[in-house]
Amino acid sequence: MFQIYECCIPVKGQSRSIIYDLQRKSFHFIPNGLYEILKKHKSKTIEEIKENYINQLDGIIDEYFEFLISNEYGFWTDEPHRFPQIDLTYESPEIINNAIIDFDKKSNHPIDKIFQELSLLRTKFLEIRFFDDFNIKTLNELILKSKNTALNNIDIYLKYNNKYDGPYLWHKLLKNNSIIGNIYIHSAPKTERLKGENLYKVCFLKQEICSEKQCGIISLEQFNINIPMFSESLHYNTCLNKKICIDKNGLIKNCPSMSKNYGNIIHESLSNAVNNEDFKSMWFIKKDDITTCQVCEFRFMCTDCRAFLKEPSNIYSKPLKCGYNPHSNSWSDWSKEPLNLESIKFYNL
Repeated sequence: MFQIYECCIPVKGQSRSIIYDLQRKSFHFIPNGLYEILKKHKSKTIEEIKENYINQLDGIIDEYFEFLISNEYGFWTDEPHRFPQIDLTYESPEIINNAIIDFDKKSNHPIDKIFQELSLLRTKFLEIRFFDDFNIKTLNELILKSKNTALNNIDIYLKYNNKYDGPYLWHKLLKNNSIIGNIYIHSAPKTERLKGENLYKVCFLKQEICSEKQCGIISLEQFNINIPMFSESLHYNTCLNKKICIDKNGLIKNCPSMSKNYGNIIHESLSNAVNNEDFKSMWFIKKDDITTCQVCEFRFMCTDCRAFLKEPSNIYSKPLKCGYNPHSNSWSDWSKEPLNLESIKFYNL
């Protein structure tokens, strides 16, 4: 019998399937016919599989298994019971795993309070985004205040300023602050990543990120293949699960791009927002629940967006900013699709 490695998981799409290699963090397209063999006939010998198709597909079936063996997706065994299934239970000890704080020139967030409350929620990952010009002194103060918290990693988005072009500033900042994951400098003259010790964490982006409305774009470049991502996708929304955000106006939200808020951080606590059942309900909208996504072969490696929807009145609608069609296996520019024009106008994008 053929035994596929437990970290190599076939996922069926509308017109093709994928083998997710969770250990090697890669994937391979396969025909739906091979998916059917791997899922429906996995306890049969190759002779039994061929007989199931009245021996009319013998050559194709041989090619399928040659492909699986050559790509190290599985092996032949007489004792399949000796290979237990991988545990795809998703567990995370944090009350809130990740957070976003947005700033513009009018923002006046109570930073000490925010960091204290994030620490109480055992938050590990933070994203800080500056839409307008930033002050390097303010940035240093933010990072300094984060050091006595539960945070493990901070990614920072800054607006380009030519007086901060030189690598010395970034080298010094990164050398003294290991908590920084990456620094993205948007609205830059060109896109490039710095080279050198620690400097690879600094990436200049030509793209302008001047508001929260530029989030939610679905693309291959953002796909992520590993066991935690796959496990979380099976049970939760991979964008909103255990996430909390503070938008540029201080409003507490599931995502800064969403209209629903749970009070202003000046007057409200993050814990109160998290304990609101309505807030947590967004965590459980998984890809298998979403129209179109549920038949997409990329669904367990893909991010998601509930802020901008193809059908704004349907919370289970496909993300508006996804241009992939699983029926034709083709990508298009979501912003130019005629059927999206009303939704684009609705969100004022």
